[in-house]
Amino acid sequence: DDDDTAGDDGGGKVAWSSLFMRFAPAVVASSSSAPGPLERWDAEQCEIAMAGGDPFVVSFGTTWCGPCHVLEPELETLAEFTWEFDDSIAVAKLDAEASPAEEALAGRLGVDAYPTTVWMIGGREAHRVEGALPAAALVQLTASLVMDGEVAEVARATRPEMFAPVPLEPF
Repeated sequence: DDDDTAGDDGGGKVAWSSLFMRFAPAVVASSSSAPGPLERWDAEQCEIAMAGGDPFVVSFGTTWCGPCHVLEPELETLAEFTWEFDDSIAVAKLDAEASPAEEALAGRLGVDAYPTTVWMIGGREAHRVEGALPAAALVQLTASLVMDGEVAEVARATRPEMFAPVPLEPF
């Protein structure tokens, strides 16, 4: 069965968990960076996520934005964290200037500075931050805003380093 070897990198090592490969092949195929659950969305994917109502975190940025590049590894860490504890929460980047559709979506959501990270739940904005934050701050905001309380407590007990006091203001 081809699905059994989808994550094989040719050297017999599975780069991604077989569970991830089996249930999210589109994310793997569209990812242009190193393995990790941070997704790259376009406007249509974001609209679908908003209509679906599931919780997600999306960061609007551009290719020319320096703080957006600083934020990317922090988002990768957040995505890995959420995947570990609650894989129903998507974490995505969206290039707000990739096409007129992305520009229109950013405008409709009131995004006028980059990066802007938005936490959504039930198709509505729960919180937003303009600027780059450290991963621990992103994790703490995600745990308090969109994670189930019990899951957040398990995460806090399992990964206390992500819940150490950090400034919740952009750097």
